[in-house]
Amino acid sequence: LGEIGRLDHSFDLQKQNMEYKCNLLPEFGVIVSSVLFSASKPQLQTKRHLPELATTKYCLSFVVSRDYLKAFGYLGGSVNDRLQKLGSLLHFLLSNVADHGKVVCMFGPSIERFLGHFEVWVPACIHAPIRIPIHETLFGCQLSDMDRDFLAKAITAFLQTHGYAIIKGDRLDVVQLWTKTLSLVLNEKERVLTLIPTQIGTTYIPDLRLQALSSSTATSDHDLLYSQKPVSIINLTTQTVKTSLPFNVFSVLRADFFDHPVLDLDKVQVDYCKDDILKQKTHRVIAPCISAMLESCMGCHCSLREGYLQNWKRCWRAKAAAVVRYHSMYTSGHTAFSSTDTAQVVVPEKHVLTEAAVPPDAMDNEKSVTTDRRTSAASPRRSVFPVFQSKMWHDLDIENEEDQKIVLSFAEQLQPGIYQIIMTSTLQNILHGLEAF
Repeated sequence: LGEIGRLDHSFDLQKQNMEYKCNLLPEFGVIVSSVLFSASKPQLQTKRHLPELATTKYCLSFVVSRDYLKAFGYLGGSVNDRLQKLGSLLHFLLSNVADHGKVVCMFGPSIERFLGHFEVWVPACIHAPIRIPIHETLFGCQLSDMDRDFLAKAITAFLQTHGYAIIKGDRLDVVQLWTKTLSLVLNEKERVLTLIPTQIGTTYIPDLRLQALSSSTATSDHDLLYSQKPVSIINLTTQTVKTSLPFNVFSVLRADFFDHPVLDLDKVQVDYCKDDILKQKTHRVIAPCISAMLESCMGCHCSLREGYLQNWKRCWRAKAAAVVRYHSMYTSGHTAFSSTDTAQVVVPEKHVLTEAAVPPDAMDNEKSVTTDRRTSAASPRRSVFPVFQSKMWHDLDIENEEDQKIVLSFAEQLQPGIYQIIMTSTLQNILHGLEAF
């Protein structure tokens, strides 16, 4: 069983790991995204035979017309992520529920949720704003000090959450103004999943970069965790900005969230935990680079502000590319990060992992992770990781942690996974991030 009947004999039935494939089939005029997995279920035990494991291979495929090829190029990551989550859920149901009719009933709502999101993603790609005139944004207005501070906090949170935000308000014209303003901070490719509102929405759609919701619309952690990146919530009515945990901790919590579905056989339904997981808090910090950018940009003539903003974006994305290059040099064992330089660099205490620094419950729950990371910390390459970080930030002249988070958010788009590597070099950093909230 495979995409449109194409059998993949290399797939190992004895492993329950997921395998994702995406094929363009011109002879059928479709794009097929598939996740393959195997599920084992104990057979009924008889008096003469011991129970055996019946392993079956399954393929969950999402088929769309090739007319959506351009949009699918931008949505491939979101579709891949969602299919893997659906595949994990289906694997869980097939492994725990004997009645396939109940499996279909339980799995149906998750499919409907995904299709509902996809129907919004496609027009957001097709009708994405390519160019936004600066006079239609807050950058083209004269702002008071209070309005400028709120805008600075909103942009800081927006960029630190990788360019994903919910704008809550009740006036359509004001919400449109803010949506266009934050869109201007993104480049053209990133604006693809930006939805310029024509009306105030009432339902949150994950993986949209910008969307407008009514100020009375509740956004639970259960909804926000469907997004691949943390999301900032900008409430124009209350003039507040809320953010959740940073990306390195968010990704851990999100993985744990989808790994533990809750099964209710009596109600014939399956769902995920709906506790307060993300611990959202009010964002009050302004990154120095954002404050300096707004001060310089607003000091220019209106006709020059758009050019200044474009150069500012190029500059900080170039720094993000430099971060990726620095990490490449570090992993290749470049002499610039040799252990002989450790005496010249002051290493922050948060980079040092000791057994006493980790709570006992975390030691039990993350035993394997802790063991692996202690082992890697003892290696010569691991011992110079703080040197690599300190030298990199010093050379790039980015000493403030808020500015570092913005640069790493840009770098994550260039090299997925680099945010976690640099911001979470040890298990203690994860625990430190959780305690901070």
